[in-house]
Amino acid sequence: MSLITAVSSWFLLLCLLVGAAYALLVYYKSSQNLSKAWLKYPLATMRGLAVALIVLLLFNPYFKREKQVTTQPLVVFAYDNSSSVAHQADSSSLANSLQSLFQAAEKRLNESHNLRFLSFDAKLNDSLKFDFKGQATDLSNLFQTIETRYAGQQLAALVLVSDGIYNRGYSPEYLAEKLGVPIYTIPLGDTSIRRDLRIKQLRANQVVYIKSDFSIMADVEANRLNGKRATVRLEKLTGNARRLLQEQSLSINSDRFFSTLSFVTTAESVGIHQYRVSISSGDEEENMAINNVRDIFVQVVDSRTKVLLLAHGAHPDLSALRTALQLNSQFEVTTKMAWEPVQMEADIDLVILHQLPSLAPNAALWMRAVQQLNKPIWYILGSQSHLPSFNQAQSMLSITTRSGGINKTLPALNPAFRLFTLDAALQEQLATLPPLDAPFGSYQLSPQATPLLYQQIGNLSSDMPLWAFRINQEPRMGILAAEGLWRWRLALAERQTNLDVGSELIRKSVQLLTANADKKPFMVRTNRNLYQEQDEILFEATLYNQSFEPVNEPDVQLLVKEENSAREFSYTFGRSRQNYNLNAGALPAGNYTYTANTKLGDALYQANGSFAVSATNLEKTNTVANHSLLEAMAVRTAGQMIDIQQSEALLEALEQHETIRPISYLESKLQELISMSWLLTVILLLLGAEWLLRRYAGSY
Repeated sequence: MSLITAVSSWFLLLCLLVGAAYALLVYYKSSQNLSKAWLKYPLATMRGLAVALIVLLLFNPYFKREKQVTTQPLVVFAYDNSSSVAHQADSSSLANSLQSLFQAAEKRLNESHNLRFLSFDAKLNDSLKFDFKGQATDLSNLFQTIETRYAGQQLAALVLVSDGIYNRGYSPEYLAEKLGVPIYTIPLGDTSIRRDLRIKQLRANQVVYIKSDFSIMADVEANRLNGKRATVRLEKLTGNARRLLQEQSLSINSDRFFSTLSFVTTAESVGIHQYRVSISSGDEEENMAINNVRDIFVQVVDSRTKVLLLAHGAHPDLSALRTALQLNSQFEVTTKMAWEPVQMEADIDLVILHQLPSLAPNAALWMRAVQQLNKPIWYILGSQSHLPSFNQAQSMLSITTRSGGINKTLPALNPAFRLFTLDAALQEQLATLPPLDAPFGSYQLSPQATPLLYQQIGNLSSDMPLWAFRINQEPRMGILAAEGLWRWRLALAERQTNLDVGSELIRKSVQLLTANADKKPFMVRTNRNLYQEQDEILFEATLYNQSFEPVNEPDVQLLVKEENSAREFSYTFGRSRQNYNLNAGALPAGNYTYTANTKLGDALYQANGSFAVSATNLEKTNTVANHSLLEAMAVRTAGQMIDIQQSEALLEALEQHETIRPISYLESKLQELISMSWLLTVILLLLGAEWLLRRYAGSY
């Protein structure tokens, strides 16, 4: 322990001198007032020490404390809890072996090592269930999560118990090496290649259009069935009924056979339809019926949303708009320039006017045709926009400008916006985007309009709208008062992120503007209509009162039913601001319908819908253990691959590895002297004792 001050240590002597001088002044001439003269020495000492300590505190000194800290090495045990692990083994026997291993590790290493026991499948789990029911395996997520979770905690080793099979995420070898610790792998499963015929994967467009043809692609694999023939069937499932659509014959000409078959069928009716592809051969398989069948769901919709993208001229924003919309097959985008002859189709659902109205040739004729169409319009302003004509063409936003300049404006989300929702990750990304170019001037937004984004100039927030909508009047209207969407797309591409808030805002804006304008007092929707087994199913509900104001006081009940069974799931919505939200978690594969009920006053409301959950079957697709991957990860990280029955060898290796050792270091801690309550107590005791002695000596 040492004392640290901002001044020279000689000032400590000065504090003592000040205390001594003060005591001398007080008691040099006052000793005659004391009944016992000898008391002036302890009284002066008490007064001097108290004053010296007070003066010392004026310099705000610190105490520096150092102590030696020893941290035990952290060893993480992670075992694969997916279903492929127990496919060729007895699950209860395997669970007993793993529990015995972990108990032996705790008994032997607990005092010298910091141990963590985890399980994983598609995600890392803190629970140790040993049920081997995981429907997917993601080794890359395992390594990434461990690296993030235990950063700065002296991770020393990882014991990985797995069959080496992964069917989600990236190749794990690089991430394992990046972890920077020895990895001890314990191989499970069977590496022998068995006679097997399987449907590896099905592929089809999730959304197709009624009366149109679409393809279902089936990847077929066969092991050790050379010279055999197989039959592949496509069936459509409706309730408990199955209808054979097509059948193809397949000749297997190698021991490791792969082929892709294409089935073309027609979308006959609107809704979510379930299709099944199955494969069979005349030869007996060792993995019979495990991976010979796969299902896929396809949503059939009635028509596409036709969008006319009408622009003043060529601009990089047009590519950003087209790309964002064409990622969703629901949208059919046609691009035209204002200098082209006017040809307006009557079945257009939305017109996007990029930098129009302007002074381009034919621009006025195009604007007249757009107004006569009486369909939703989305204005996107820019340097070529003619603002007086823009103000005259609509009553939603008026912009008054004199200089013709621009503002570099950042997007600022309106927290009160409720017309659609953005995920939290997208909201965070929005704050990192580069600025757009908006006209410099004063903005007057109609009270009927709702801003999505405000303009932020540098660090200065404003109430000037950047992106806004008006949906309570026909036709619906949206305005983006700036150009430069291409910068957002370029910035996000440089970050190599899968999230794209710009494209998401474009798609949601078009969906909002083209949605049915007839408001229902009670609406329930899912975040999508087709899910995988591991996906969380999210519901959102909106309830309006008689003034069409969103309210969420009444409870909302939801009942989800599977069509082909008696299974039912009941839920109660949670409240979020003025809406309702529900996370129903993951559900088994199947076709589902849902019914939501609520009561507002004396009125009862009900909303219905449907969705489908597709079976992943990833763990059934490949059951051949990949021990070579486990051995490669162990070798590249200076670990070992050890059999599960050799627990003693594993524990000895963990004890003897040169990098799995405790780390000792000095920990320094600074504390202000004035924050130490005991020092203030000492000063008060000195002054209090002095006062009592003076009273005793008759000085007071």
